[in-house]
Amino acid sequence: MDNQLSLLNPVDVPTNARGNAVDLAFSNIPLADAVVEEYLATSSDHFTLSITLPELAPAPLPIGKIRLSSDEELKRFVELVEAGAAAVPVTTTSTSELDDLASALVNLLGCAARAAGRPARKTTHDALWWTEECAKAAANYGAWRRVYPLGFDREVQLAKREFHNVVRRAKHLYWRNLIDSFSDSDSVFRTVRWLKSPGPFQAPPLQVDGRVYETQLEKANALRRATLERRTANDDIADPWGSVNTRQTVPFADQVSFETRDATLCTGNTSPGSDNITVRMLRAVWHAIGSLVHQLYQGCLSIGHHPKPFREAEVVMIAKPGRRDLFYTPRLAPPWASVHFGVLHPQQAGALPKWSAVDLVAALVHDIEEAFTRKQVATLVTLDVQGAFDRWPPNLAHWVDSFMQDRSARIRYQDTVTDSSPLQCGLPQGSPVSPILFLLYTEPVYRLGNAQGRFGYADDTAILRVGNSLDETSAEASHHVRELVSWGAANGIAFDPEKTEVMHFSRTTPKTAPPVLHGEVEKRPDRAMRWLGVWLDSALAFKTHVEKWTAKAQAVAFHLRKLTNTKHGPLPSAVRRAVYACVIPVLLYVTDAWYPGPTSPRWTKPSKEGPSGIGHLVKKMSNALYTSLRAILPVWRTTPTNVLHREAGIPPVPLLLDARRMAFAARLKALDEAHPLVKRTSRPKAPIVNKMIKLKYQKQSQPFRTRLRRTDELLSSCPRPALLQRGSAEEQTAPLQSASKNGTTKRFRDWLQALPPRTLVVYSDGSRSAEGHVGYGYAVRRDGSTVLSGKGRLEPAEVFDDEAKGALEGLKAALSLPSRPPRAYGARRATPHKRCSLSSNLWRENTELWSSVGSQAMLTSQVTRRRMLWQRQELRYRNPPTLLRHWHI
Repeated sequence: MDNQLSLLNPVDVPTNARGNAVDLAFSNIPLADAVVEEYLATSSDHFTLSITLPELAPAPLPIGKIRLSSDEELKRFVELVEAGAAAVPVTTTSTSELDDLASALVNLLGCAARAAGRPARKTTHDALWWTEECAKAAANYGAWRRVYPLGFDREVQLAKREFHNVVRRAKHLYWRNLIDSFSDSDSVFRTVRWLKSPGPFQAPPLQVDGRVYETQLEKANALRRATLERRTANDDIADPWGSVNTRQTVPFADQVSFETRDATLCTGNTSPGSDNITVRMLRAVWHAIGSLVHQLYQGCLSIGHHPKPFREAEVVMIAKPGRRDLFYTPRLAPPWASVHFGVLHPQQAGALPKWSAVDLVAALVHDIEEAFTRKQVATLVTLDVQGAFDRWPPNLAHWVDSFMQDRSARIRYQDTVTDSSPLQCGLPQGSPVSPILFLLYTEPVYRLGNAQGRFGYADDTAILRVGNSLDETSAEASHHVRELVSWGAANGIAFDPEKTEVMHFSRTTPKTAPPVLHGEVEKRPDRAMRWLGVWLDSALAFKTHVEKWTAKAQAVAFHLRKLTNTKHGPLPSAVRRAVYACVIPVLLYVTDAWYPGPTSPRWTKPSKEGPSGIGHLVKKMSNALYTSLRAILPVWRTTPTNVLHREAGIPPVPLLLDARRMAFAARLKALDEAHPLVKRTSRPKAPIVNKMIKLKYQKQSQPFRTRLRRTDELLSSCPRPALLQRGSAEEQTAPLQSASKNGTTKRFRDWLQALPPRTLVVYSDGSRSAEGHVGYGYAVRRDGSTVLSGKGRLEPAEVFDDEAKGALEGLKAALSLPSRPPRAYGARRATPHKRCSLSSNLWRENTELWSSVGSQAMLTSQVTRRRMLWQRQELRYRNPPTLLRHWHI
């Protein structure tokens, strides 16, 4: 035979008590052998076959992870890093010195972690439900099984039945006691994860290009070739550094000390990387390596070089059956610069603040509804990218060039890790910079053709064409797809035709559904199309979407229902929190984009409204919620539904939908002017009235009240917040309210007595009265006496708003005193003047407000806090640094 397999079974040795050979073993490994072990009873109808495979090299062990779980281990790690930080080189004037500094830091942290921690090992545990009674029943059954190998004797069958009954009772008792012990929401949340399948014990064989790979090492190498080596350097574009002339440039800061700390310590701890250095470990040793990391960060950006130790990545292959790989964009890109300087397309979401995938779907639905009002049709084509720094500083562009060169990666597949291999081209997977560079590189995609009809989120792009007929829109969509594919071929980007989808939108059922061409492939629409988690249909009825997500919520509700009854189960309060966290969000997924409200205007007569026609969808959602209510309350089946809602504290589905709609309306009011939804909900400006023409002929037609506009009209207009540049907060030397009130009072009195004469101290506070009125007050004191005081009220406002307003008015009052020195300089000047003896101190009780000054402000107090920051900055410039102090409690 071609596979050269040979039989391993001994000749004339049966594998069954009746003298038959039931099991056969074949192998092409030299010196492999098989022996029939008759004494090993495994409760089956055949004997055990023991196979020996000599000289079989084991698979390479993965790189062991280091775990620092105890405080003693973390303390030892800090001591080792502090001792070795002095030997790290600090010069960063050349690329080789940057590489040496990076290597020294990596080696220092790695050696300290290995010396202080312990390797993490995979351990197994016995079945928790196994009891001594189960062990006795298993021993009894095994004894009878060895006496009667065929297993047809009555004693064997009785022992087998008893063993199964004992195991069944033990499992039932264990799980019932475990579920009854759940008293908090975290325990119930863990039970929801029981719905997820753990997957197969061993991954199935992998087939790539017609060839089957079975061992883990072969699978890992095949995945490396298929994912990381599908392109070579020959696929690069001809001239990647083309010259451009732009009038506007993106400024680049020279000092990035605070940004370095935020980028290192304020990231998530979900993926520590192949070096196993977690954010918790970096925070513990930041006082020792903070200056070194800052020098490395500053040197890399100044020279435009990415250190070689950071150019090796580890790609972990995760099996995701039945769905495509997910792509999440981290929020590391400067979103303010992306909007302010127009770096990204307005409808390219994924890296901008408050620009989510749901917003893109809501904008798409709004555009389609406006086409319906004009008696037009629309065609949507979604494409997926398979597998241009024209306004950026040159040093940053050269850093990107260094980041892309001489890359290497290895594949981790289950417990197998391949050797590192060079990457010829493409963005390295696993780096947080890669998604950002991907967005910047693919930004011209959304400016081809009609930019208003382009939508993008990460690697998903969509083209919307509106016209009078589907033939017209299909032809235009095919043209734009050809244009997009041509641009991608010229810039080294490929679009997978298998993932391209098409959907036609029309108020009436179309007679024909013309295809859209993606190259030579015809793509025809289906009954529903999924885009960004939303199922779109031709009439925007969202029936498929509600059915899909209701089924997911129903599965979780049934799972919780099985855990509870009138006698056993976790506490109702814990199950209620689980329903609010795991069922209702799934049930109401993306209702912001599809829920039209209880009524909607007619297409032909927009001035008249009628039922929105979603009663059947609400009924399906109510069934899933009803199952959740039965899981919360230990009630009988005949309990009325309204009683269930009242006792569980969960409103019906229509009220939940209206509440979610109202929350979306509040969110629309909190968006900045550059947001795509704001542009679609802005009311048209009143036209200029010409007195020579009658008013009835100058009346401007009102736009159709789409579901987005109707949601925006639920709340009155208000000033929109400004999109501010993100600032990195300075590192605080001591936490706010670090001591008790008595201790803080003593510290304050000591601090107050140590102040120099003529020092101003500003006290402010805000509160809410029993009637619900919110007010503020402040007092400016000097040398123990009150100089100025004031109070006020804001309506409507929150206590937080009055806290900010009181602090602002107190600072303004301190600045208005006539004792200011004659030669002080304002906030906009940077040249020093005569030193003054005036010092101002802000004394407050609200630590939340003070800690947030200079950061992203709350929407209701953004203007006030910006003015407060400006006044504080003016005080800083008018007073010497040694006399200006801010005390927080």
